[in-house]
Amino acid sequence: MNEVFKDVQSNDGKIKNYIEGQLYNRIVNAFEPVIFLIKVVSYPIASVVALCGSLFIMVGSQERGFSLISRAGIGYKVVQMIPLFMRLLRLFSPT
Repeated sequence: MNEVFKDVQSNDGKIKNYIEGQLYNRIVNAFEPVIFLIKVVSYPIASVVALCGSLFIMVGSQERGFSLISRAGIGYKVVQMIPLFMRLLRLFSPT
């Protein structure tokens, strides 16, 4: 019998299939390589976007350039915080 699924008899006599937090943790752990890849790629992408923003500033479109640079910085910081969000999900997972 799989350790994730437990057959428990309820009060009304029907057998229900309960899933513990182990399945939830397995799903979260399955996304860790994808999250690592996104974190690794985020720095070069944010650098290219910030470079494009500085080029816009040099051309004369300061508003668009500063907008690109600030969005690149905010996006990079949010992507770097994804593991924190995943840990919070694991902390508040149903057990």
